[in-house]
Amino acid sequence: MAERKFKSPKEGVLKRFGYQVGARGPMRRDRENILNRVFAYGGVLEIEGLDWTEWGAGESAERLQK
Repeated sequence: MAERKFKSPKEGVLKRFGYQVGARGPMRRDRENILNRVFAYGGVLEIEGLDWTEWGAGESAERLQK
């Protein structure tokens, strides 16, 4: 079996929108607002190593599952 290599993006979608959990991250309500923005976002992000199409369209079932 061939070894699969995953090229992780340097910065993910949620991080790009400012989402971070922990002492340095935003408060819970702010994180919820970020998740709502990501869910509704209709544009396309150019992030190396990320296939934006797997996130589906804004406000879609695919996006909600992410």
